[in-house]
Amino acid sequence: MDANKRQRYEKISTELTRLVGGRANIQGVAHCATRLRIVLKDNDLADLKAIEDVDLAKGVFVAGDQVQIIFGAGLVNDVYEVFADQNNMKNMSLSDLKTVANKKMNPLQRIIKALSDVFVDIMPGILAAALLTGLSGVLGNLEFVKNSETLFGINRLINISSGAIFGFLPLAVAYSA
Repeated sequence: MDANKRQRYEKISTELTRLVGGRANIQGVAHCATRLRIVLKDNDLADLKAIEDVDLAKGVFVAGDQVQIIFGAGLVNDVYEVFADQNNMKNMSLSDLKTVANKKMNPLQRIIKALSDVFVDIMPGILAAALLTGLSGVLGNLEFVKNSETLFGINRLINISSGAIFGFLPLAVAYSA
């Protein structure tokens, strides 16, 4: 990155550090494809309205225990690099950041988070099975489908497919857990 960009990102990083409550308030920092994710000791110290006005920031919100600042694809990598350097938090992965954020949760929140994490990975399968079941139900009530052996067979195949997905659901839940 050239000197002008680095200087601009250093200014952004200094301003962000001040607006999130200073270096002492930052527990961890990482980034995903478009957002800079910061876990703070005390989210109340962060000035979210002012963060929205930071140069190049496209938005800010709190998700769980993370303050997420939207910069956009590519740009977030450079901003993260400078921000992490300034705050001595380099080489923290997204999973490390989530671990830090989970430490702030009370036991009930941790249990709910663990249960929800089990279903996040298998949700596409559940949705596919539900859609196939609905499609099969609608097609099964149409007279022309009942009268055509081919369409009736296709509908039966759709029904068997959705049943198979639901049949393997306990295994998917166990694997995901």
